[in-house]
Amino acid sequence: MTYYSMKQINERNPGIEISFLRKLNFNKSTNGTNSVFKKMGGKVLVHEERLLEWIDLQNEKEIYGKINIDDLKTLKYSELDDNFIAKTTDLFHWIEEIISRKVREKLVKKHHPY
Repeated sequence: MTYYSMKQINERNPGIEISFLRKLNFNKSTNGTNSVFKKMGGKVLVHEERLLEWIDLQNEKEIYGKINIDDLKTLKYSELDDNFIAKTTDLFHWIEEIISRKVREKLVKKHHPY
Protein backbone atom coordinates (compact mmCIF):
# COMPACT_ATOMS: atom_id res chain seq x y z
CA MET A 1 0.00 0.00 0.00
CA THR A 2 1.38 3.33 -1.01
CA TYR A 3 -0.11 6.54 0.24
CA TYR A 4 0.84 9.96 -1.07
CA SER A 5 0.00 13.53 -0.13
CA MET A 6 -2.44 15.37 -2.36
CA LYS A 7 0.46 17.40 -3.76
CA GLN A 8 2.40 14.24 -4.61
CA ILE A 9 -0.66 12.73 -6.33
CA ASN A 10 -0.95 15.92 -8.38
CA GLU A 11 2.74 15.74 -9.32
CA ARG A 12 2.48 12.05 -10.28
CA ASN A 13 -0.83 12.58 -12.15
CA PRO A 14 -0.95 16.17 -13.46
CA GLY A 15 -4.54 15.75 -14.66
CA ILE A 16 -5.75 15.23 -11.10
CA GLU A 17 -5.94 18.63 -9.47
CA ILE A 18 -5.56 19.19 -5.74
CA SER A 19 -8.94 20.95 -5.62
CA PHE A 20 -10.56 17.82 -7.11
CA LEU A 21 -8.90 15.66 -4.42
CA ARG A 22 -10.07 18.01 -1.66
CA LYS A 23 -13.62 17.84 -2.98
CA LEU A 24 -13.49 14.03 -3.13
CA ASN A 25 -12.13 13.88 0.42
CA PHE A 26 -14.77 16.28 1.74
CA ASN A 27 -17.58 14.19 0.21
CA LYS A 28 -16.00 10.77 0.75
CA SER A 29 -18.92 9.44 2.77
CA THR A 30 -21.31 9.99 -0.13
CA ASN A 31 -19.11 9.37 -3.18
CA GLY A 32 -17.56 6.05 -2.16
CA THR A 33 -13.97 7.19 -1.68
CA ASN A 34 -13.70 6.22 2.00
CA SER A 35 -10.94 3.72 1.26
CA VAL A 36 -9.00 6.25 -0.85
CA PHE A 37 -8.30 8.84 1.86
CA LYS A 38 -6.69 8.38 5.27
CA LYS A 39 -5.98 11.05 7.83
CA MET A 40 -2.67 10.93 9.69
CA GLY A 41 -2.39 13.71 12.21
CA GLY A 42 -3.39 16.84 10.34
CA LYS A 43 -2.40 15.47 6.95
CA VAL A 44 -4.67 13.71 4.45
CA LEU A 45 -3.03 10.85 2.57
CA VAL A 46 -4.29 9.41 -0.71
CA HIS A 47 -4.02 5.78 -1.82
CA GLU A 48 -3.09 6.27 -5.47
CA GLU A 49 -4.14 2.86 -6.80
CA ARG A 50 -7.58 3.02 -5.17
CA LEU A 51 -8.06 6.57 -6.44
CA LEU A 52 -7.30 5.54 -10.02
CA GLU A 53 -9.60 2.50 -9.70
CA TRP A 54 -12.37 4.77 -8.42
CA ILE A 55 -11.87 7.13 -11.37
CA ASP A 56 -11.99 4.17 -13.79
CA LEU A 57 -15.21 2.97 -12.17
CA GLN A 58 -16.80 6.40 -12.58
CA ASN A 59 -15.83 6.40 -16.27
CA GLU A 60 -17.39 2.96 -16.74
CA LYS A 61 -20.58 4.10 -15.04
CA GLU A 62 -20.67 7.18 -17.28
CA ILE A 63 -20.16 5.11 -20.44
CA TYR A 64 -22.73 2.55 -19.35
CA GLY A 65 -25.21 5.29 -18.50
CA LYS A 66 -24.99 6.59 -22.07
CA ILE A 67 -25.95 3.22 -23.57
CA ASN A 68 -29.70 2.83 -23.50
CA ILE A 69 -30.30 -0.76 -24.59
CA ASP A 70 -34.07 -0.26 -24.97
CA ASP A 71 -33.52 2.59 -27.43
CA LEU A 72 -31.06 0.49 -29.40
CA LYS A 73 -33.51 -2.42 -29.60
CA THR A 74 -36.27 -0.24 -31.04
CA LEU A 75 -34.20 1.29 -33.84
CA LYS A 76 -35.76 0.81 -37.26
CA TYR A 77 -33.56 -1.00 -39.74
CA SER A 78 -35.89 -0.86 -42.71
CA GLU A 79 -33.08 -1.29 -45.25
CA LEU A 80 -31.26 -4.05 -43.33
CA ASP A 81 -32.01 -7.74 -43.23
CA ASP A 82 -33.24 -9.66 -40.17
CA ASN A 83 -29.92 -11.49 -39.81
CA PHE A 84 -28.09 -8.17 -39.29
CA ILE A 85 -30.71 -7.03 -36.76
CA ALA A 86 -30.37 -10.30 -34.79
CA LYS A 87 -26.56 -10.04 -34.74
CA THR A 88 -26.73 -6.39 -33.67
CA THR A 89 -29.15 -7.20 -30.83
CA ASP A 90 -26.84 -10.03 -29.69
CA LEU A 91 -23.91 -7.63 -29.77
CA PHE A 92 -25.73 -5.11 -27.60
CA HIS A 93 -26.62 -7.82 -25.08
CA TRP A 94 -23.00 -8.96 -25.05
CA ILE A 95 -21.74 -5.38 -24.50
CA GLU A 96 -24.29 -4.86 -21.71
CA GLU A 97 -23.15 -8.07 -19.98
CA ILE A 98 -19.44 -7.23 -20.25
CA ILE A 99 -19.91 -3.71 -18.88
CA SER A 100 -22.12 -4.83 -15.99
CA ARG A 101 -19.64 -7.62 -15.13
CA LYS A 102 -16.75 -5.13 -15.07
CA VAL A 103 -18.74 -2.71 -12.89
CA ARG A 104 -19.59 -5.56 -10.47
CA GLU A 105 -15.92 -6.63 -10.34
CA LYS A 106 -14.84 -3.07 -9.54
CA LEU A 107 -17.48 -2.74 -6.81
CA VAL A 108 -16.42 -6.03 -5.20
CA LYS A 109 -12.76 -5.02 -5.42
CA LYS A 110 -13.60 -1.64 -3.91
CA HIS A 111 -15.32 -3.19 -0.90
CA HIS A 112 -12.76 -6.01 -0.55
CA PRO A 113 -9.48 -4.59 -1.94
CA TYR A 114 -7.33 -7.52 -0.74
